[in-house]
Amino acid sequence: NNKFEKLYELIETAVDRGDTKILEKLLEFQKQINKDIAKAEFYKALHGFQSELQPIKKSNVVYNKDGSIRYKYASFDDIVKAIQPLLKKYGLTFHFKAEYDEKNQTIAVHCIITHIIGHQEIATFKAPLTIPDKMQFMQAYGSILTYAKRYSLSLALGLATEEDENIHVAIPF
Repeated sequence: NNKFEKLYELIETAVDRGDTKILEKLLEFQKQINKDIAKAEFYKALHGFQSELQPIKKSNVVYNKDGSIRYKYASFDDIVKAIQPLLKKYGLTFHFKAEYDEKNQTIAVHCIITHIIGHQEIATFKAPLTIPDKMQFMQAYGSILTYAKRYSLSLALGLATEEDENIHVAIPF
């Protein structure tokens, strides 16, 4: 690219002259250009990803006590299986960081979406840690953690699940 050639020429000139102030400014300018390019490429990849991804099938069912369907949902595994090929195609990856707030009894899961050239975006989902009577702390923690991972990933990537055809209930949060 002609613009980069000019920048590199200016950097070489600053090096040859030993002008560290100009060199620092030029290198900072180059760093900002690289960040801007990485951000643009991230959003281009995210656009491609979202354009191709179909709504994710809700294959898990929660029943009422009378045996009727309360609601359906897409599990974390189902979501990962559905998105993995497109993430790979567009150079996107995800990982999580979790925080437990003992004072407020909440778990915050941060989903970090990273593009292959470095730009990343973070979406956070916080959930209260409630421990049902028949569950131990670690079981409840694991359950809420999985739930928060599923929702932070969905938030970060703008995922949609298929609409239920015969069920009209709110999904509990």
